[in-house]
Amino acid sequence: MNTIICPNCGRSLRAGELTCPHCHHFLGANPEKPTRTLPIPTEQFSAKRVPIGSIPTSLQRITLVIGSETLELPVSQSLIIGRDDPASNAPPPDVDLSGFGADEKGVSRHHLEFSWRNELLYVRDVGSTNGTLLNGQRLMKDIVRLLRDGDELVIGHLPVRVQFSKG
Repeated sequence: MNTIICPNCGRSLRAGELTCPHCHHFLGANPEKPTRTLPIPTEQFSAKRVPIGSIPTSLQRITLVIGSETLELPVSQSLIIGRDDPASNAPPPDVDLSGFGADEKGVSRHHLEFSWRNELLYVRDVGSTNGTLLNGQRLMKDIVRLLRDGDELVIGHLPVRVQFSKG
């Protein structure tokens, strides 16, 4: 077994320890294996951080504003949003964005989910290939985030604004 010496107390330690178990001195990273430098990540979209909009307090109609067009979503407790692919055996999404260039813009077949819980609307990326941004912040797979009126999503590479209205 490889051992190293703590520079603070001089006791023997197992190789790979980050702190000395005797004196709790931080040993730092392995100088023989430094962290590699990666290019600075950049997003291709400048989704704006919009002012926080109102939070709906009951099941309301949701309208997606895509460019100069609007798409009114059906009222439902849960909606899967994506693009239909007739060549696939996968079931179609509840909301098909194919008519908005979804295939060219990297929208997955099942990209994200809108769901109402306790009278609040949430969004969740369901494991899409190209990800989803909510007001400029990347959504982590299967982590739900609250949606507000006026929020901006980038679904793959498709910019969308969310609007609520009384149904």
